Amino acid sequence: MHFIGVIVQTKDDLPASPAMTKEIALKMGPNQFGTFTNILNMDCTLLISFCSDISHGGVEIQDW
Repeated sequence: MHFIGVIVQTKDDLPASPAMTKEIALKMGPNQFGTFTNILNMDCTLLISFCSDISHGGVEIQDW
């Protein structure tokens, strides 16, 4: 409908929306893992912390 140069659209004028599918939902939201690679880069402090946790894990507390 046209009124003084303004186009008015109602819900009857719009095409039907496609059904929501998993593929559509994945395209709508960001993929937080999209830029991940198979390679993990770690610095030496992380490796030292990891070795320390393994070395000191499960040790019983002793009085001395």
